[in-house]
Amino acid sequence: MTTLVELTWADGGAPLPWIVGLPLRLALRLTSTSAGARLMVRLEEPSKHLSFGLTPDGGVTRWLTGRDWMALAGDPTHEGVAIVDALPAGGRWEAVHALDAYTEPPPAGRYAVRARYLTPDGEAAETDDRVVEVASAGFAASASAVVESSGRYLTHALATGDAVWLRVASGASPQGATFGFPACRWPGGGAVAVAQHAFSPRSDPPVEAFRYWAVWHADGRLGGARATHQGAVEATFDAPHGLHAGARMLEPVQFEDGSLRVPMLESSGVAARVVWVHVSPDGQLSYAGTQDLPADAELVRVSAFANGVVVVLWVDHTRRVVQGLPARTAATSEAPRELARFEEGEVLWFDAIDGRGGVTALVVQGEALPRAQRLRVWRAAPSGLEALGEAVWDRGFATAVRAAEIAPGGAALALRDDRGGLHLTRLDGAWEATGVACGLDLGVTAGPYAVIGWGVDAVHGLRFSTGGP
Repeated sequence: MTTLVELTWADGGAPLPWIVGLPLRLALRLTSTSAGARLMVRLEEPSKHLSFGLTPDGGVTRWLTGRDWMALAGDPTHEGVAIVDALPAGGRWEAVHALDAYTEPPPAGRYAVRARYLTPDGEAAETDDRVVEVASAGFAASASAVVESSGRYLTHALATGDAVWLRVASGASPQGATFGFPACRWPGGGAVAVAQHAFSPRSDPPVEAFRYWAVWHADGRLGGARATHQGAVEATFDAPHGLHAGARMLEPVQFEDGSLRVPMLESSGVAARVVWVHVSPDGQLSYAGTQDLPADAELVRVSAFANGVVVVLWVDHTRRVVQGLPARTAATSEAPRELARFEEGEVLWFDAIDGRGGVTALVVQGEALPRAQRLRVWRAAPSGLEALGEAVWDRGFATAVRAAEIAPGGAALALRDDRGGLHLTRLDGAWEATGVACGLDLGVTAGPYAVIGWGVDAVHGLRFSTGGP
């Protein structure tokens, strides 16, 4: 039987680089060679009618379909969406699919990729093979933020070469990218960040929620860009911040009007303060005031919420007392609010997780044991401390730890060991070694089907690992 459709690469099919952690876009063209119009499944959405074959040199082809896309998006029970439309005789449809939405990148090396399309009545059309070179990430900096103003998204800023990329994914199932695009140029060193959202958009669709500020800090300068989820850059800035040479960028915050506040921490050992740098919607810088902190404030971080609440949190020099203040745009003498106090061990990590009716924080406390470490997770709320559980780590030295709350009343931990390996556990289970390398950044989130940890590494890029159910 003669196939009356042709599937080709819309961009010519030249070899493509796939930088681990960044998107790989495949442009397809479906052309009808039929004498009349035919009902066909469109190309835009993942479905069982479109698949991609990925073949390592000398290896076995792995076929990826809409079911793989849906599984990475957090729903392994569906095959995607089949939208039927009439394709006229000689007509063509074009669409771009990101292969990283179907699968995490394979190990570095040379691969062949081809696409296959199945018509509703069972005809098949395939592209030619094209070469894909999977390369090491080369990330020099990374950071992440959870954006909760329209659904829940985990957004990463990933800096490589001379550009900062933004990767946006479902917070519950971050393995499959929803969007990925270059946001701004950067000087190739320093720190990067992606702004949290301090608003809940009232428009429908919530257009403001799909705009993101990428920010960098290097050599006394701040820079960045606000880009849409389609990669269109709406505003940029690059200017000296005029603060002390040792000033450090904390977590930036984006507001509904498109403006940005970048908190900069200045500490002299005898005094500490947060200087709020305001970036207008069109990219103009100004100072928005300062906020004094205790001189012994450590591990300072800023957290923002969809109800507009922004808070500054820190621990004291003993690392046993977690304190915080509402963010201010003018100097204030308001006394810090104590969120948690411990009589033993030390606070290893914390983050505000709720800004309604008083700030609630998630806190990880560590206590040394003989040849081991006990890690306790607490929910610090205005009503008091609630213990969510504990885990014992006895496999060497833990260099970093992160936590995520699991409803109802539980938590999960991600831990980086002294060899740069990522480990996951629920507090009611055992540690699982994942084999994921994480040198720059790590985290954990609780998906609907599993605990998902992630690590960012200069070579291996952004990788995810699934823990117990």
